[in-house]
Amino acid sequence: PKLKGRPRRKRKKRSVSPGESSNESEASVASTSRHLNSISKGPSSSTVRRSERKTSVEEKKFLIDIQNFMDSRGTPVGKMPLLGYRQIDLYLFYTKVQKLGGYDSVSAGRLWKSIYDDMG
Repeated sequence: PKLKGRPRRKRKKRSVSPGESSNESEASVASTSRHLNSISKGPSSSTVRRSERKTSVEEKKFLIDIQNFMDSRGTPVGKMPLLGYRQIDLYLFYTKVQKLGGYDSVSAGRLWKSIYDDMG
């Protein structure tokens, strides 16, 4: 019989107890809300962003809207998103996509890589 490439054993399913997942999500929600609060208050020495730019009113509103949207869906924002081991500035990402015509046109034109490269 052919045994090449055959798994040696069945993998055990990881059981997720409700206590573990709730603790993890609570901790991640707390860290995100702290980050969003620090952004809304303005950059401090620990949250200085690229070129030390100040957060605008539109950016604050955008971040609050994201938080409210995710809370209404029941999927809280855990951590700030990473792409290629780099932290993504969601507002900058959103504005670049909007300037290029929105999600559909960026997807149709395969412009995601250029957006990622522009974000530096």
